[in-house]
Amino acid sequence: MPVASHDLASGDRIGADDVTLREWPADLAPSGIPGSIAGRTLAAPVRAGEPVTSVRLVGSDLAQAHPGLTVLPVRLPDPAVVDLLEVGDRVDLSAVDPESGTAQELAGGVVVLAIPPPSVAESSLTGRLVVLGISPDRAADVAAAALTQFLSVAYVR
Repeated sequence: MPVASHDLASGDRIGADDVTLREWPADLAPSGIPGSIAGRTLAAPVRAGEPVTSVRLVGSDLAQAHPGLTVLPVRLPDPAVVDLLEVGDRVDLSAVDPESGTAQELAGGVVVLAIPPPSVAESSLTGRLVVLGISPDRAADVAAAALTQFLSVAYVR
């Protein structure tokens, strides 16, 4: 079973030195042990010695860990705003039309599920990627707005 060799942060891309294989008694082993995790991105922090299970990784299993939500990666235009966010934050998501300046709320109570580190490929893109848990009835509108408008977040009170 893969366990964290040292404390790992949410958004870390797992490298070979980040995990160690350990034997666990079958009756104590958690379910959802992934086959390969090298190169995968953590959706939540993991402490040294803690098993790395599939629900801790960005991907389809993350959606299973959050029933009732759609897991949606979106790009926020201001990387400094993303730096303020933490996994577990609840935010309201709005869209601002860059030409008219009008804004509309897209989804409330959105959960920040993961904040992947910027990649080399992102250097040519504006903004920064975040993985959000959104109500399924709002996910399509958020996805569409992410392509045509600027997304903005406000902390839920």
